[in-house]
Amino acid sequence: MPANTSPIYTLTPVVGKYTLTGNIGLATSDGVGTIAATPGLYLLVTGGAQGTYISRIRIHAYATAAATNTAATVLRFYHSTVTAGACTAADTRLFQEVGIGILAAAHSTTALTPIEFSVNYVVPSGETILISSHANLAANTGFMVLALGGSY
Repeated sequence: MPANTSPIYTLTPVVGKYTLTGNIGLATSDGVGTIAATPGLYLLVTGGAQGTYISRIRIHAYATAAATNTAATVLRFYHSTVTAGACTAADTRLFQEVGIGILAAAHSTTALTPIEFSVNYVVPSGETILISSHANLAANTGFMVLALGGSY
């Protein structure tokens, strides 16, 4: 089969989203955990029928009470062939870590700048991008995470 020499564009926009909050700290980074368990790994996006291109991931701290400090943590992003249940180091791989210091969220005079990084990655059909937080998150705070891209 000859190589595809035509540009390939996504057809349907995809916004994967997850809000991290509470006592969810998963201190390991080997991809071992259970999806939607506490502590555990959380589903950010699943590859569509023809695959899904993720261009970037954006993280924004939030608070449900004014001027509340978040906990310092490391958010970890994994590629996995698992869509539900237990993940092992054989089927789930770490591909990005983001260190986040203490932030004053919902502040009256200081706006927070979201943390954004390029992914430029195609998630194969039925495979996933998962997220975890190393530390438990402070009361009344969390992180809203968006994966921005499109499905083919």
